[in-house]
Amino acid sequence: MRHPIVLLVASLLVVAGCNRDTPGGPRDHLPPVTADGKSLSTTRMFPTKDHPGVVFDHCVYASPIAYDGSIVEAAAGFVVALDPESGAERWRVTLPADDGDEGLVIATPVRVGHLLVVGYQTIGTPGKESPRTSQRVAVVDLDAHALDERFETVELDHTFQSVDGEDVPFKPPNTLGRSELTHVDVPGEDLGRVYVTFGNARDIQPWHGFAFELDLDAWAAGDDAVSGQLVTTKEPDCGTPGHSGARERVCGGGLWAPSGAEVIPRGDSYDLILSPGNGVLDLSREDYANTMMRVGPGLDFDPGCDADACADFDPDDPSDACVTSCDNLYIPRLLPEQEPFTTETGECEGDTMFQCWAKLDYGSGSTPTYFAYRGFHLLAYPLKDGSVSLVDADHLGTLYDRKQLVDVCGTPDDDCRWDWAGMIVTQPALVRDDPPRLLVPTFEPDHTHPAGVVALDVKIEDDQPKLSVAWQAPDFSDPEATTRFREHPSRIRLDRGGPTPVAWVLEAIRSDPGNLLAIDAESGEVLLDRGLVGSGIRFTQPLVDDDRVYVNTCNSDGTAYLEGYRTKWKSN
Repeated sequence: MRHPIVLLVASLLVVAGCNRDTPGGPRDHLPPVTADGKSLSTTRMFPTKDHPGVVFDHCVYASPIAYDGSIVEAAAGFVVALDPESGAERWRVTLPADDGDEGLVIATPVRVGHLLVVGYQTIGTPGKESPRTSQRVAVVDLDAHALDERFETVELDHTFQSVDGEDVPFKPPNTLGRSELTHVDVPGEDLGRVYVTFGNARDIQPWHGFAFELDLDAWAAGDDAVSGQLVTTKEPDCGTPGHSGARERVCGGGLWAPSGAEVIPRGDSYDLILSPGNGVLDLSREDYANTMMRVGPGLDFDPGCDADACADFDPDDPSDACVTSCDNLYIPRLLPEQEPFTTETGECEGDTMFQCWAKLDYGSGSTPTYFAYRGFHLLAYPLKDGSVSLVDADHLGTLYDRKQLVDVCGTPDDDCRWDWAGMIVTQPALVRDDPPRLLVPTFEPDHTHPAGVVALDVKIEDDQPKLSVAWQAPDFSDPEATTRFREHPSRIRLDRGGPTPVAWVLEAIRSDPGNLLAIDAESGEVLLDRGLVGSGIRFTQPLVDDDRVYVNTCNSDGTAYLEGYRTKWKSN
């Protein structure tokens, strides 16, 4: 197994990065002061010349976790604890793998008390492009700094049946778990349940969306750990193996949203909301790509749609009578008064929304956010096409509003650099729930359209909940909004420990050092905008621990490390 080491060359690069004057602190042209006259500053703790921290030889895709005075990272094939002041290694636990294989963590683990439940793959040779030999789940005792012997490492495996009775197997080489694991407390159980979900890298066929439920109490008692399984597209024939089906509607439906599943409390029970991505949508075949699915304990699923209304289901243009009838399935659509979905480049002219999405590799990839307001139970659901939908969480067939936050990437004179990337991949951050405010980071891989963090307020109009834009950061009228947020940003981490709620977000930049922004969640003012040592990394979530902020970096040369910053509020 390769071990991360502190490399001299990488350390020199880190030190050089620390001398970048312009991006090394707050940018002078941005308003650094809150409404009540307080300002926010940061000081880098590591990596610095004196505290270089640990350099990893694989990207660290999982977000950092704080526990008992340490910062815990799941990196490559191990779990490592770092000193919060210096970034130095304190301890590590290697994840089990067969001889000749090694582990690789992509998904953020979930902490259950002093236990860390880690989903990971094993690969035959170093590097993320290597064949995956298994998909596993292990449990680390964070107090003992060791694997918990009560939980024998689980190797996930299951074969589903199509509606025709043919096998639809879970194949580790064609699955990738990048979604944060989800834990649910269950009344009457000591440890509860954990959910692990999968899609595949680059949509290589055959691929589907898979979910597994793990019963932690049964697992600890030596019984079967897996208590439920689900597949989102029950198709045995996915076309030519080994090629990308990203722009086809064959199989697919990957559960790859970086923030995992959303949990809705239901008295003594709960619902899970899963959001399958691009692929085939056909209710008669039990194919649910490009939707939201509400499932309960055990991962059993019934869409709850009216059989007569959905009898002649049209995957290109589902009927309003069908989609509005569904209790447990949300099928994306426009509101009746909205113009047809289109692009400035014209490649979707005459297409339905689903036909256009297939051409552009759009669909889901985000986790909805649940909240309740004035008797409504709601889900704010972002889509790659740059929109957010407001859906009834009790009857998913009811759509209250759909707000386009940013334009579709690309123009006839300005090609979209990555048309497959979309403009939103995140989970909205709920600042407050009365009245509700949500923050959504957007991005635009072109040079024309503005992007940044968008604040959405929920209001009741004509007895219906509606979305309205409260602010944008940077403001979309500012020319800077067409030069910032050109790539996938991080997810937002809210910090409510200061004089105003602060949204921390990482502007990741593949070929250059990224930027760390702190935004006043109430006013939208950018309180701090500083350069990182490295590029940052998309989809992750900054960690706020007391007066410190931590972010992952993965550079174009493959080196990776954690960056730590101390924050300070002062009165002006």
